[in-house]
Amino acid sequence: MSELSSTITIKEMDDFTSEFSPDNGNRAKTKIALRRIVDKLGLISNSNTDEEYKKVSFLVRQFRGHYSFRHIQRQTLVQMNDMLDLNLQNTFIKLSELQRIEHNSLSLHYRLGDLVSAKEKTFVTPERILKAIKSTRVTNQIATFRLSSDSADEAINLLGNVGIKKLDWHTLTGNSLDVISEFQCTEVFIGTNSKLSLWIVLLRLHFSNTQENWLPYEMRENVIKNFRDVSWSSRIHFY
Repeated sequence: MSELSSTITIKEMDDFTSEFSPDNGNRAKTKIALRRIVDKLGLISNSNTDEEYKKVSFLVRQFRGHYSFRHIQRQTLVQMNDMLDLNLQNTFIKLSELQRIEHNSLSLHYRLGDLVSAKEKTFVTPERILKAIKSTRVTNQIATFRLSSDSADEAINLLGNVGIKKLDWHTLTGNSLDVISEFQCTEVFIGTNSKLSLWIVLLRLHFSNTQENWLPYEMRENVIKNFRDVSWSSRIHFY
């Protein structure tokens, strides 16, 4: 976004690396009250479709990120790839030139954080993730397991409680861009209800035809809207 305009002040808030806080009841009530006030003032846009973005008022001072139903063009993903190439470490493999996939490898992005205690929405259960892992084409051949989560210890405990104790998870640390880059190279990717998981799959679909991708079935409608082509969603396993 900073490349699009030099006149807009952008504050980056990376909730992907934020600490998990189980006691957020009072905070949630305060946020809801403030949200209602701001909504009436028209300062925040909750637009998620192409049509809604066309109607954004000049009063808007903040866009609230949600799972977007906007059409995402290939050129957008190419630009994101260029941005990743500029920002990541020297070990980064350029997505558009990705030729070698790490075979027999599986990566999992497990979104937990505030979802563990949230009442309005919840996280994907470890039982569902275990079922997805067992359904992959390399379930009996996986040599490398990569895990990224905003609550890594909690994720490992949850996965261990449902019988995934024998898996030797390689926990990935770093910012969101590092995670997106790293997870392009695994043969299988399993995402959860997270914007980060969605973008990882979008990029994998555009730059590779051989990788296996899994997302929660709740995100199917988002993917169809993003591509405007049902054939793209057919390349994703929804669990």
